[in-house]
Amino acid sequence: AGQALRAAGGWGAVILLAGLFAAEKMRWADLRDQREASERGRAFAARLGLALPEVEVADQEGRTGPLSGFVAANDRVLVVSTTCPHCATLAPEAHGLARHVAPLGGRLVLLVIEDGGPRAKQWVSDHGMADLPWRALERHLDARLLGVEGVPALIVLGPDRRTVAHPEHGGFTSTADASSVIWTMAEW
Repeated sequence: AGQALRAAGGWGAVILLAGLFAAEKMRWADLRDQREASERGRAFAARLGLALPEVEVADQEGRTGPLSGFVAANDRVLVVSTTCPHCATLAPEAHGLARHVAPLGGRLVLLVIEDGGPRAKQWVSDHGMADLPWRALERHLDARLLGVEGVPALIVLGPDRRTVAHPEHGGFTSTADASSVIWTMAEW
């Protein structure tokens, strides 16, 4: 009986070590993904004139699709998070920006990060933004792929759906008509 107990304990230790190894491997993989997303995001943000990288977004019913199927020419993409207290107070400014952008041939669209917070559908409804076009990003890492490090963030797309202004860049491309681009929240 003692030998069987020692054998079982030996297997238990092996199983415990395998579990610890798998957990550590997953942690390192997550850190690698975070670093890569951050590096790619900064690279995209520094190079205005590029199309937004392709990420999966979810609609109001939870169906997923590519970001390129949602954003259009001259859109202003406001990236917010369901865990951001500042984002929760943006409804008046967001509606004002939407009214300003409409005559310019664009729209204000929301990308709502759900990572660790309530579902986007409930959040936009609770905070008075359900009438604006929106899509959900499930993970903050997806926002980093867009070059967004912090929220709220506004990305301005030009007539060819390429980035004209970006919060991580701080300026406009040489071809942008700055008078038609709203850039900082103070200008909303």
